[in-house]
Amino acid sequence: MNIVKLRLRVLAGLLIAAFALALAFMTFVFSARPAGAGETDIYLYNPYRQVDFDTAGQYKGVLHTHTSQASGGSDGSDTPEQLVDRYADLGYTFIAITDHNYVRSAASTYENRSVTNSRGTINIAGSEWNNSGHHIGSLFHTNPVRGSEPGVQIANGIADSNGQGRFIMHHPGRYVTNDDSEGVPALQKTMDSLNRASGNYSAAWYKDIFVANKEVLGMEVYNQHNRYKNDRITYDRVLLETLSAPEHRPFWAIAGDDNHGGSYGNNAVIALLEDGDKDLDGFKHAMDTGAFFSTSFTNPAFGNGTGTNLTNALNRWNTLAPEVNDIIVDTETGTITIEAGKYSSIQWITGDMVNGTKILRTDSFTAKPGVGGVGVSVFNYKTNIGQINQYVRPLLLNSGGGGANVETFVQPFGVGPYNEKSGYFNYRGAVDAVIHLISKLPDAYSHAYCNEIIAAYDAYVALSEENKAKISEGQSAKLMTLYAFIDMDAYEAARPVSEGIAAINLVFGAALKTQLDALTAQYAALPDNVKGFVFNHGDLTAAIAWYADNVAAQAVDALILAISGANAASRPAAVKAARDAYNALTEAEKGFVLKLSILQVFESALPPDEGGNENPEGGDENGGCKKTTEAASVLGALSLLGAALFARKRK
Repeated sequence: MNIVKLRLRVLAGLLIAAFALALAFMTFVFSARPAGAGETDIYLYNPYRQVDFDTAGQYKGVLHTHTSQASGGSDGSDTPEQLVDRYADLGYTFIAITDHNYVRSAASTYENRSVTNSRGTINIAGSEWNNSGHHIGSLFHTNPVRGSEPGVQIANGIADSNGQGRFIMHHPGRYVTNDDSEGVPALQKTMDSLNRASGNYSAAWYKDIFVANKEVLGMEVYNQHNRYKNDRITYDRVLLETLSAPEHRPFWAIAGDDNHGGSYGNNAVIALLEDGDKDLDGFKHAMDTGAFFSTSFTNPAFGNGTGTNLTNALNRWNTLAPEVNDIIVDTETGTITIEAGKYSSIQWITGDMVNGTKILRTDSFTAKPGVGGVGVSVFNYKTNIGQINQYVRPLLLNSGGGGANVETFVQPFGVGPYNEKSGYFNYRGAVDAVIHLISKLPDAYSHAYCNEIIAAYDAYVALSEENKAKISEGQSAKLMTLYAFIDMDAYEAARPVSEGIAAINLVFGAALKTQLDALTAQYAALPDNVKGFVFNHGDLTAAIAWYADNVAAQAVDALILAISGANAASRPAAVKAARDAYNALTEAEKGFVLKLSILQVFESALPPDEGGNENPEGGDENGGCKKTTEAASVLGALSLLGAALFARKRK
């Protein structure tokens, strides 16, 4: 057979095969169902959803301490001043003194109304109510305890503080069972107590308190050096109860130092706060929403800070306490990623009706590529949904040196079928939400805060008259004064343009051009005082630039695609024209050129004196292992061209 005919047949066969492969690929692409199509949507509640880990600071707080100076008879050995000094030396920012049934009054370095003192700590008014059978931490208000039953005391505290007080159920493991030893019998006693249908300290009893009182932040899961070993079992079992309730009520895990003197820095809550939120209201908001961790040194034999010598405790925190650097949630893939340092393993935990706590998986430290000292653990809550009972929570552990056991408790992520969880975890009081919004507004009007002012105003107006009365006169006056500065007629006139800009869908084509032209005309027609309320006008400008970059890039793509239609004599000129057009683009425009690889293949097939590359990308400049023939280059170009015909949509 004629060798030329044979080569042509082989070449034709290759082209047909390549085209058939392209068709098969396109058939797959257009017939494939989206991942997860038809599956039950899984809802995830992320308590850290409002945290930007790149900018938020991590601030230590201690919420359970005792001094020697309390009229009700407290049992600490430090004065308030001494205790504040100890924790300030250990780097704590937020400090609550919780003497028994006694709200700390003002002292030289401890102000009960949370004035930052000379040590730079922010002090929280507090006390520990211990006359009802269950100790309760009472914070953020100065009202005395009233009543003799825990639920009544909490309800009275909420009412007396006008909803501003917050409460913590202290060391629950003390009350669930008298047997706090380890082993199966002790666990069985604990679970038998928790699983009772009713009665004090059963899971149902705790559930009633949490559901009825949204101001109860949570319960201690660590007290001193892990003094009550079933605190966390109790937490996990009760959390199952509250999340199974129609209210889907979460509550948070808190590490309490319960300091009585002589030992400091065993536990801390770690609040995640932006610099502008490093105040009492910001800390309170973090505690309300679960935007904090709880860290505990659980081994009582390991050297803690004693007396005035706090070196051991400070070194311990700096070198051994696990630190969470980032939490990344991808609801499309269903993954929670923890990036952290100073830990040896991460446990992924859910609740269990039999054992209280169930460990789903334990991941040893796995280094994040290219980042020294940082480990990464990824948990897929969608693929593990059959094992998860209402929630999953990560626990970071560091066995440390010399027997130090350190744990950082990450707050739980609520998980469940979406259709069963609408309104999931909608527990934060509307009054507190308004107070928080108002607290972030400037004292003097600034046009840049217009949206925030209106959001706060709308939330305030939506309150019932009873709840409006819970907002202080000063806060209400501040909001109304700021709102009065806004020209609402201009704001409403700008709204259609703002909403139109927000609805821009960056898909290249005639529809986008029509949309951008219409919005540009609408904006131009607005009076100057109205234009100032189109706060997202910059997004329109950016979209117009994006479209223009695509237009320029599409013109180059057209020149590249035209090369295949040029004959042998005119092809070098066509290649040069496409290359010159590409080189003339800006860097931004070049980023939208889709057919550059086709141009490079055609260039590689030309002799150098006709615009070809002497050393095509990927070749061997010494003439070694890679030689590109014109036929192979044209075949590659045609294959790319065939695929390009199906790739007309730009995004």
